[in-house]
Amino acid sequence: VNATAFGAISIVIALASVKVYGKAVHDPIELLADIDNIAILLIAIIAIGTATAGINIILNFVAPVYDIINVWPRHFTFRQAGVLVALLSIVTTPWNLFANPAIINQFIGGVGALMGPLYGIIMADYYLVRRQVVDQQALFDDRPSGAYY
Repeated sequence: VNATAFGAISIVIALASVKVYGKAVHDPIELLADIDNIAILLIAIIAIGTATAGINIILNFVAPVYDIINVWPRHFTFRQAGVLVALLSIVTTPWNLFANPAIINQFIGGVGALMGPLYGIIMADYYLVRRQVVDQQALFDDRPSGAYY
């Protein structure tokens, strides 16, 4: 089941919860509190755990692995980049970093400090340099002589 299906299921559950509870309940864990059948409860917990793990693996593992491969394609395979990402995720101990609210504020500020100038460069390039013209065929040209290489 893909993320779109889970999103649709979440919408249906939230709409159904309005009929049952009088308000939309968006947290599936809150809905599990009212299930009396142990077998259904276990199936629901396993489904929610699997969906959570699957999304976290895609967002927090696969994307950084492909980033590393794209930066150094000659030096890393998917497996090597995956091992590096796994080791870095343990060495940085994010669970210790994000336990401190000051670190969270610094992290968010750092992301903003990086993304603001990057956004400005992209917008200046699009409006001033390229005059709002994008060569769509050249976007997919991976030759070094390509316009967007």
